[in-house]
Amino acid sequence: MAKDYCPVGTMYPDVNLSNHLAAIQYANYGPAEARDSNPEFWAAKQELWGVSEGQARMRVCASCHHHDREPETLDCVIEGPAGDWSESQLPVTPNFADVEGMPVWYCKRWNMTISPIRVCDQWESEEDEDDEMPEDIPEDHKGLVTKGGTTYKPTSGMASAARRALKWKKEGYSGGTRVGLARANQLVNRENLTASTVMRMHSFFSRHEVDKKATGFNSGEEGFPSAGRVAWDLWGGDGGQTWAKQKRDQIVREREG
Repeated sequence: MAKDYCPVGTMYPDVNLSNHLAAIQYANYGPAEARDSNPEFWAAKQELWGVSEGQARMRVCASCHHHDREPETLDCVIEGPAGDWSESQLPVTPNFADVEGMPVWYCKRWNMTISPIRVCDQWESEEDEDDEMPEDIPEDHKGLVTKGGTTYKPTSGMASAARRALKWKKEGYSGGTRVGLARANQLVNRENLTASTVMRMHSFFSRHEVDKKATGFNSGEEGFPSAGRVAWDLWGGDGGQTWAKQKRDQIVREREG
């Protein structure tokens, strides 16, 4: 296999290592002892995602749409320099234990090798980002995401950010999903958004705040606009983040009142 076609994290162990450290620091990748029960680790994920403990434990790299286990990629992992590297070599405390008998996959978001039974805060799937009501909404949040009722109008600044991102997409830049593209079109048209959509926007910005740390997110940096910046602006950019939090807080206060 030609080396040039392999993901960067499989070609350069130092990149793989640094991306692991970033994922641990900024997105709580773990747990270190993946085969233990790790109640505190999963309790934190349960609170972050607003799901039951059982549902949180099912959200692992193996079920995340960012994972890559295509045969060509796995060949790169096995045959490349990263094939001799393991997570037990990470200079972190607690030490990461190798998961014997488990394959090593690849994460496209973090550009690193992964264990399929570990996970980070940025777990997501296309199905969860649909505009359909997800089945795992906690009972005490269902009142926040029901269709109908009060709607919320995006700002002109959010529309401008989404328009900019759509232009980038037409120019061939990567970033965003089909859901993000649909959201951008809503924002450009300044359609009234449901409470469900507001909550999804707040969740998106909370998960992807870490993308702002990557090189290429800001104008003038190498690689601008990064895939993370394109996705960020599809959802309304910084103005959308502020707006979504304000509206989310308003929805919560009104429901609790």
